[in-house]
Amino acid sequence: MLSRIVFVLGKGGVGRSTVSTALGLMLAERGERVLVLEWTVAEPIAPWFGLPPAGTSPVEVTPGLAVTNYRLDEALRAYFVDHLKLGMFYRHVVNGTPMRRLIEAAPGIAELLFLGQLWWLTTLAEQEAGLRFDRIVVDAPATGHGASLLDLPATLMGMRATGLLGDEIARVVTMMHDPAWTSALVVTLAEDLAREETLELVPRATAALGRPPSRPS
Repeated sequence: MLSRIVFVLGKGGVGRSTVSTALGLMLAERGERVLVLEWTVAEPIAPWFGLPPAGTSPVEVTPGLAVTNYRLDEALRAYFVDHLKLGMFYRHVVNGTPMRRLIEAAPGIAELLFLGQLWWLTTLAEQEAGLRFDRIVVDAPATGHGASLLDLPATLMGMRATGLLGDEIARVVTMMHDPAWTSALVVTLAEDLAREETLELVPRATAALGRPPSRPS
């Protein structure tokens, strides 16, 4: 059974975006409100429906199915301004050149904010922004980067962070460890390289989530 958030993982070129879109369409036809969240430079899904590439705000491409694209700068603004209501701190500190360079260079920060956006979309988005989705399909980056999203919570827990960072990590860890909240779906092709990467990806995803990848039902 699929969870509230479904990560679609796989090697580059195996059809992750195609499967993400097909899954979203299937769920939308069942009457669900679905969001496909991507993290890519060239967002392909909205153009498949004759629309311009989606930006950082959800765009409905067909009834019940919306698409949006993750950007670190917008995630930072939304977190500090919309969620924490710290607009002045964001403008004068977070959005300053030195801090932005530090955030962009720090390993795991962009990924943590990506996962934090998923947490927000499934908890507070309706209350804070009027956004309600029954299901979120994550068209994840290719194998290595996509799998690192699943590994990240356990890695960050070892930091024993406190304050806002500690709170964000705790929320994300809870989300990722809950099988009703988060699951993974692996896409592959009958090609040697794709098969080899999949054989490495499946146990890695299983270890990170504490359960094997799911399948549509």
